[in-house]
Amino acid sequence: MFAQAGSYQAAVDEAQRLIARAPADAMAYTLLGIAHHAMNNLGAARQAFASALQLNPADENAKQGLQQVEEQFSKN
Repeated sequence: MFAQAGSYQAAVDEAQRLIARAPADAMAYTLLGIAHHAMNNLGAARQAFASALQLNPADENAKQGLQQVEEQFSKN
């Protein structure tokens, strides 16, 4: 989607629109986390991935994203 094209801010904006319309959409939070992570907004990425996992604990993309963010936090 947007992130694949390199337009991470557009992906953030779209994910936020999706969340506003459907706050229980785990995929939207995962998209938000991926975009924030790509922009090195680690705190926002962590929060988005955690929200996705609260809604869908089986979301492998959110699990992997959160793990990567936590690893980056531990390096700093």
